[in-house]
Parts: sequence; C-alpha cells; structure tokens
Amino acid sequence: MLDSGPEIIALGPAHVRPLFAFYQSLTPAVTSLFLPFGHITEIAIRAHLEAVSAGAHLSYGLADAPGAIHGHAFLLDNQADEPIFGIGVDESYQGRGHGRELMRRVLSEADGQGISTTILTVVKHNHRAIRLYETMGYIRTGEATFRTRYDSWSMTRLRPTAPAAGRTSPS
Repeated sequence: MLDSGPEIIALGPAHVRPLFAFYQSLTPAVTSLFLPFGHITEIAIRAHLEAVSAGAHLSYGLADAPGAIHGHAFLLDNQADEPIFGIGVDESYQGRGHGRELMRRVLSEADGQGISTTILTVVKHNHRAIRLYETMGYIRTGEATFRTRYDSWSMTRLRPTAPAAGRTSPS
C-alpha cells in the first residue's frame, strides 16, 4: 500500500528542472539498474518532456509538496507497436508502494489509449523489480543487454482484455 506523502503527477515541459534534479540525485546503486536516457543532460530531459507534450510519450513523476521529484515512470514511443516502459524511484522512496502506483498510472493510461503491448528490460539480478513487473502482467520473453551482454531480461505485457459481455468475475 502506498504510504502518505508524495503524489503522482503528469509531467510536462514545466518539470524539466525537477526531473533533471531527480536524475542527478540518483545513487550509483539506482543508476546501476536504471539509466533510461544514457548520459543525463538537461537537454535530453527537455526533449523527453517536449515529446510528452506532443503526445509521443507518457511521463509521470512522484512529487512532494515543494515540487521535488522522487520517481519517474514513462512509456516511450506510445505510437509504436511495442512502446518501451521504464521506471526509476529514488532509493529512499523504494519499498513503500510508490513504484507500483507509478506503474499503475502509466499502464492504466496506456490501456486507456488502446496500447496493446508494452515492453521493458530489467537487469537479471534486480529481483525486486522483476517480481513487481510480473505482478503487473509482464512475462519474460528473452534476454537483452544493458551494461554487459545478456545481463537483462526482455519482458512484454499485453493489455488485459475486458470480461466477455454478460460475464462477471467471482467476488
């Protein structure tokens, strides 16, 4: 369950500085598992958020009252056949349900837009993330490379289908 505190917000061009600050603040333990934009620059963050405004990506942040961002979840190229999902949460905010809620928000938006398949990669020894992804409907589909050859899993999620008309799920 999500503890009280930060809220999940939709990100856009007004969030360049707080999102850049989030990426700059990540510990080596986090960046060893999550570095979606390669070398993080303010220009790369600005480009990402401008693409969000243009409808090319989805992007949400975990923000506190002063506006600092402590987590970022996104879907890249949401017009592609298999948009890429990514998520990173500040080490001090992990294990409290924030990542799950960020994921739910992005995947719910993707489902609402009719996006049928999303993909991601996860480092093989990141067992906590793998368990989360599996509970959110992702299955392993092969190996991938993040830092070294085949150090990661490729995972795919198909949009859940609605129950057939007239059928109800058990209570």
